[in-house]
Amino acid sequence: MLLYELLTGRVPFQADTALAVVLKHIHDPPPDPRLFNPTLPAVLTPILLRTLEKEPDARYQSAVEMATALRAVAAQIERGSDSAPTRSRQQPSWRALLAALGALALLFGLAWYLSSAAAPTVPAAGQSTLRLDDDRWQGGFRRAGGPTIYGGRTATWIYGTVTPYSRMRAIVELRRSPSGTAQLTVEGMDSEGRAKTSISIQINQVEIYRGPNPLPDDDLPLESGTWSTHTWSFDAALLHAGSNELQISNLDEGAFSRPPFFMLDYADLVIPGE
Repeated sequence: MLLYELLTGRVPFQADTALAVVLKHIHDPPPDPRLFNPTLPAVLTPILLRTLEKEPDARYQSAVEMATALRAVAAQIERGSDSAPTRSRQQPSWRALLAALGALALLFGLAWYLSSAAAPTVPAAGQSTLRLDDDRWQGGFRRAGGPTIYGGRTATWIYGTVTPYSRMRAIVELRRSPSGTAQLTVEGMDSEGRAKTSISIQINQVEIYRGPNPLPDDDLPLESGTWSTHTWSFDAALLHAGSNELQISNLDEGAFSRPPFFMLDYADLVIPGE
């Protein structure tokens, strides 16, 4: 969304109320960015629209993937293969655009590297613990423009299957393939009410849990929440050297901002030592 606003001068969805904006995010396709900036190269349109896809699977799955696409477009524009304006008075704007694209690619790549390759903490037992804060999880709901604070914590939500926010994913980079027993500990909450949210947890597309959310119900104390942790153990052989995907899904139907939902503050992935 930031890239869309940078290149068009406006956010993709506008309305008179915050609720109306949210409904547009859920139901309306994003408008063609060239409607608002006709001078944009046509090759940029697929990139901008892909960042706003409703289905998480259809979006860029990592900052590195997006940075690669941006660099390719920048190179294509520089070669003059796109229908860029040729009037001399417009050339500085294209040079600025190319510089911005290059800078964005570097920033996305650097941010992804720092978030995924940071050295883990190593307890005495020789295990490695990787902290995945809520902003490391993609696909769930977070307020645009800044962190979503609830119960004194930042959080990411996943809502029902009929919303575009029913799954969240995180990517973990490992230097080796572990063996033994790994653990995933999640700090979070369930939605309010007696019915527990049905969730699924997958490691590299292998399900390690399917059932009711074991975390406590949200009883709406806005100052503190009812945050707690739960740990799932699984075979570390599901992890491998390189990129690994962790996914948490809401299996129930439900509307945006309504139960049943799942809230995550952070997750710790504990990897056994050699």
